[in-house]
Amino acid sequence: MNPTARKHDPRRLALPAATLSLLVPGVGHFLLGLRLRGAIWLGGFFLLVSTASAAGAHYTLLLGLIVAADAYLMARTLDSQTEGDRAEDLTNTKDRR
Repeated sequence: MNPTARKHDPRRLALPAATLSLLVPGVGHFLLGLRLRGAIWLGGFFLLVSTASAAGAHYTLLLGLIVAADAYLMARTLDSQTEGDRAEDLTNTKDRR
C-alpha cells in the first residue's frame, strides 16, 4: 500500500468527517473530497441559518445530525469502494506474474 492511500483512508476519516459535519454541516464532506455534496449541504445550512427564527435552531440541529450521519455513511461507502480497488489491484498483480 502506498503512503498516500493510507493518508486518505476513508475508514480513518469517518469519525472526523461526521464530527466536522455535526459542527458545520458540509465541512466533513470536504474532508472526504466530496466537494459538490459538501457545498450543497453547506449552502443549505447557511440558508437555514440566515432565515432562522426561534424554531430555526431546532432545524439547524436536525440538519447537523442528518449531515453528520451522511458524512459518516459516505466515508464508509468510500471505504468499501477502496477495499474493492485494493482487491482488484491484488488480482491484477497476480495476473502479471
